[in-house]
Amino acid sequence: MEFALKTANRIYYQSEQLEISSAVTRTEHYPAHFHTNQFQFELVVNGATECGIGRRRYAVPQAYFSVVNPAVEHYNITPHWK
Repeated sequence: MEFALKTANRIYYQSEQLEISSAVTRTEHYPAHFHTNQFQFELVVNGATECGIGRRRYAVPQAYFSVVNPAVEHYNITPHWK
């Protein structure tokens, strides 16, 4: 938990192959997008979020994670703190 709070809103590394970032946010909506050659791995340390793929939305509660394959269009919605 302490790690997430100290690293809020900072990207540690980003290249064409890999992006490692952290965020603490109240609400967010990332519109539909995809990562050509990257997986998206999202670990929810606190709060909850939703990952949408197509017309389906998947709840990702605290202490769970989501993984999205490369080139799969997806979006994220966080209605409360995460």
